[in-house]
This record gives sequence, C-alpha cells and structure tokens, in this order.
Amino acid sequence: MVTRRPRGTGSLRQIAGGRWRLRVSIGVDPVTRRPRQVERVIKASTQRAAQRELDRLREEVRASPPATRDNRTVRSLLEHYLAHLEARGRSPRTIHAARLSAERVIGPELGRVRLAELDTFRIDELYRKLATGEGRRRPVRPATVLRHHSVLSAALNQAVRWGWIADNPAKAATLPTLERRSPRVPSAEDVAELIRRVDEAGPVWGLLVRLAVVTGARRGELCALRWSDVEEGRLWIRRVSMAIRISPPLAR
Repeated sequence: MVTRRPRGTGSLRQIAGGRWRLRVSIGVDPVTRRPRQVERVIKASTQRAAQRELDRLREEVRASPPATRDNRTVRSLLEHYLAHLEARGRSPRTIHAARLSAERVIGPELGRVRLAELDTFRIDELYRKLATGEGRRRPVRPATVLRHHSVLSAALNQAVRWGWIADNPAKAATLPTLERRSPRVPSAEDVAELIRRVDEAGPVWGLLVRLAVVTGARRGELCALRWSDVEEGRLWIRRVSMAIRISPPLAR
C-alpha cells in the first residue's frame, strides 16, 4: 500500500548560490491522482533561516483551502508540470531550463493569474515586456522569448490533457521573428591565431578552446567535463545523448 504524505508535510534542500528549495505537500491531485507539492526557492544564509521560511510556507498551505479546478493558478500549473517532467524521466538539463523559466520569468509575471482567466492578451503582454525590457535591466533576445514560450505553451498543453482548461491560450500568442544569419566559418588560420592568443592568457583557457575546436562540443558539455571522463587516453563526453571518443591521448 502506498502511503501519501499528509497535507502540510514539507522538506528543504540547499541549492547553489545560497538558495534553498522548499517543498510542502498539498495532497493528491484529483485529476492525475499524483502527489501535489508547493515549491518555493528562497535565499537564506543558514539552514535555520531556511527552516523558518519552510515553517511559514507550511502555515500558508494549512491555512489555504484545497485547490479546485476553478481557482488553480499558473504557478500551480507550473509546479505540477515540472513534477510531471521529473516523473517522465526527462533530462536534468531540460528540467533545469524549464524550472529557471518558470521561477524567474513566467511565475513572477503570470503566477497569480487563475488559469480560467489566462488569455492570449496577457501572454502577449509578457512577451512584449521581455522584448522591450520593460521592468527589466535589458531587453531579452527573440530566441530567449521563444524558449520561455515553449515552456509556458507545453505546460498549458498539459493542462488541457489533464482537463484543467479547455484550450491553450498560448497557441495564438504573437511570437518574435528570429533573424536568419548565415554562420561565419573561421579559416584554419583564424583558428590557429585564436588558439595562440588564448594560450597566452593561460593553459586552462587554451585547453578549453582546443577541446571546443577538436570536439565541436557545446559550452555546457565542455564545462561538465571531469578528469574521470578521461579513460585510457580517450575523452568521453558523457553528458549528452551520444558519447564521443577523442584521440590521441590527452596529457593530464
């Protein structure tokens, strides 16, 4: 028999940058029959301070009425959608990117809006503010706006499948147009000059650029490399869908 965590049960976990992830159980979803949680990321200098914030979140949950289909918010949907991605075994990178978009962009702007009241105009206003930089330090590039849109639209599509809403209002949203640019391929002489200059800046940067040139790996893949990925003179890029071998042996 599966034991459900009672409403108000919580946990906390420290993450990067002095931040803590708080989670409090809010029971079982009546549609999906999956456990539901409220999640909040806070900054706290000590575990005791984080525990106080968790206690406050518990009290909020216990004092609030259980969610119904009519009062579900965008923030509630995002929390359920992220949990759904984890349950489906999506890659940590995919989940991390979706979580950043939900916590830093979509949630602060639309989190309090009830799903029943979310319309295309509100979504277009979010994208307009991102593109113009209104209320932000600087405008967001079109490609970044599209990434946030993909997260919001996917979450709303899932809400349709769960029967929370009848249609996805993000389908009709006005999206920015990406500028098509032809990539400039550097010559062998350009690459050699780049490596020479970077080598002068330091051996670590020189190694990073050489690996990028030889492997064609992405920045995230290069930054994820560890010495344990070097085995018997071969470098394995493990944190991608397909491993890549590199020869000859690399000196440590």
